[in-house]
Amino acid sequence: MLDLHDLLSANPYPGRGVLCTRTHSGAVLGGYFLTGRSPASRDRALRLIDGELVVGPRTMGKHDPLRHYAAATATGGWLVLGNGEQVSQAAERLRAGAAPTEALSGFEYEPDPPIRTSRITALISRDGGRTAVFGAARPSRAARLTSNVMTLAVQDLEPGEAVLLTTYDSDGEQVSVAAPFTEAAVSARNAEELLDEIWSALDERFRIAAAVLDPAPGTRVGDPAICLSCDACSARLLPQRSLGRGSVRQTRVVDGRDAWETGRDRLPVTHSDLARRIHAVSHLESHFTLRSGRAATEYFDKYRFEGDPVLLDEIAQRMTPPATRSARCGYFTRTSILSDAAGPLPGIEHPAGRALG
Repeated sequence: MLDLHDLLSANPYPGRGVLCTRTHSGAVLGGYFLTGRSPASRDRALRLIDGELVVGPRTMGKHDPLRHYAAATATGGWLVLGNGEQVSQAAERLRAGAAPTEALSGFEYEPDPPIRTSRITALISRDGGRTAVFGAARPSRAARLTSNVMTLAVQDLEPGEAVLLTTYDSDGEQVSVAAPFTEAAVSARNAEELLDEIWSALDERFRIAAAVLDPAPGTRVGDPAICLSCDACSARLLPQRSLGRGSVRQTRVVDGRDAWETGRDRLPVTHSDLARRIHAVSHLESHFTLRSGRAATEYFDKYRFEGDPVLLDEIAQRMTPPATRSARCGYFTRTSILSDAAGPLPGIEHPAGRALG
């Protein structure tokens, strides 16, 4: 069985890839990686948004469904990884009660002639990873334009074993459809070592990002450990931090073009990303009786985002001194997060004109 590092090194442009492996410590992990050749393909980064690992543009631009999608999400029983919109579709089918093979059925390869990129997906069970089910909607190597749909079920991987799917077999110039799947050997003992094994094997000309995820029990991708490498970011090892209800235990970014904002240790986050996360945390829908006695079916609870230290840190980095004079998010919270982000404040003016701080 070939070594994973050697397999990836021998394939300079594998496109995108998903894998499942059992490390030598016995942990089952999932992996996703992303490479690109064109400027549009390379203008991408991985972000954690609303409990999903999302491939999105690094610069503002039009949404491209073939390039921008949720690469990893989770249901109660499965971690779902893949290279396109089918990730979200498969997850919804699983939540609706579909069997894994049914959740992976009916997909087509990507409409990007002449390459006709395969759609590849991996489902890893959250019971310790005993079962992994892979799916691929692949173009035929003959003249036929219909998709070849493949599913592969793998159970009880031994320590050091991995199953890998990639979209391409390419030297960086000529591109052909990759093999349906490949079994490989890994030397990693944990998530960080597996990430190093993948990232160091990817060709520096084309690699964009890679992530390793632990399919621990839970309902969000943010719950398990996530290791992340990204060429859009400068080299550093990030500490453990919370993300909503879960945590990112280790995030690693290497070999970068310095895209970090003001040198802060975080993934690039746009204003729209931040607004979406604040809304997801704080927007509630139910039947409410307001203090005025009026009834409402929607409510924005500011205390929910004020209790999330990651969101507060992101908000603080985008607040300028004038903004602090009108932001009504609680004086103690606002002063604390801004002091941490920018140093002591000279003072904050109360709306009624009374000086604070």
